[in-house]
Amino acid sequence: MSLIDFKGNEIRDWSEVPSDELWGYMIRYSRDDRHAAEMEFRRVMKHRNVSQFKTEKMLDTYLGTGDSIDL
Repeated sequence: MSLIDFKGNEIRDWSEVPSDELWGYMIRYSRDDRHAAEMEFRRVMKHRNVSQFKTEKMLDTYLGTGDSIDL
């Protein structure tokens, strides 16, 4: 999955995107497949050593508490 910034430019290096903005980019680009976007977000956050708790909080911020996908 490639990421697109809010100006429509492709983001080639994931490290350029702050963690707190990453999900917003992913969900914007993958509106038709939120599950794939969430899975990729979790993978990237794990790679960045962001705790599972913080990852869940970030997802809740963008999805709302009732929309998170059980894995």
